[in-house]
Amino acid sequence: MKTNTIYILLAIIAIAYQATAQDTIPPPAASPEPIGWGFASVSAGLVTSGSALHFVPGLQHINNDVRDNVQQWRNSPPRNGAALHVDNYLQYTPAASAYILKICGVPSKHNYCDLTLISAETFLTSSIVVVTMKTTIDIQRPDQTAYNSFPSGHTATAFAGAEILRNEYWETTPWIGIVGYTIATATGLLRIYNNRHWTGDVLTGAGIGILSARFANWINPKVRQIFLPQKRHLTNQTTYDNILSD
Repeated sequence: MKTNTIYILLAIIAIAYQATAQDTIPPPAASPEPIGWGFASVSAGLVTSGSALHFVPGLQHINNDVRDNVQQWRNSPPRNGAALHVDNYLQYTPAASAYILKICGVPSKHNYCDLTLISAETFLTSSIVVVTMKTTIDIQRPDQTAYNSFPSGHTATAFAGAEILRNEYWETTPWIGIVGYTIATATGLLRIYNNRHWTGDVLTGAGIGILSARFANWINPKVRQIFLPQKRHLTNQTTYDNILSD
């Protein structure tokens, strides 16, 4: 999970590097963007319900029942136990799509600088929460390969990217966000199908991902004031021209 997060952050920086050449850096917003309490409530509900499936005695059987039914279906013809590893790549699709659509000229909410900061803040927050929980809560994976099942890092990554994508393009068309969340949901379902995670892991990971993205949107103006102070309200090209003229 740590390595994956590093790759994500490096990819975000690399994709945005050339694209920001003519990107105007606006002055910091006067007030932070609302965190979105509706989304925060949904996220909290997902985390609470996912945790309950592991820690509430009367609900723990749900994890086993879902695993048994899914694996029985997976092992029957024509699937015959075949694994689908597309989830290893699908988890990154929503976040990557936010940049791809922007490069293609689809109107979006933020410029490249803000999108890059928000993405970095989102995945850093999600990674810290997920890694901390994985290393402090010993829950065995359903395939019995390790004791770091809770929560699902793949699902957290996918839903974090889906919320970034939704927030970025919702005013252009809600369908972009809907597709992003559909991909994130597919990622979580594949983690259960591949017997890598319990249902509780996936629900909790989804909640962490969404809440991390909302937190990043809320805190970004404060972070931007640190790394992009108002005196840098210039395009890179303008700055370059000024240097040549001196």
